Amino acid sequence: MAVSRQSISRCDRVDEASPMLKVFISMISQTKIQDYQQQIQYARIKANVLIKYPRN
Repeated sequence: MAVSRQSISRCDRVDEASPMLKVFISMISQTKIQDYQQQIQYARIKANVLIKYPRN
């Protein structure tokens, strides 16, 4: 299984990405996490309402 030197150096470059890029990527993942948390919260509220007031 031969690994080309190009792919290895490419990984190094990603590792040495500019600090701003790393901050940007972490910001994107943070907002995604917050988005999912809001969806979970909404689903919980909806579930509680359905338990308290069944539709049928």
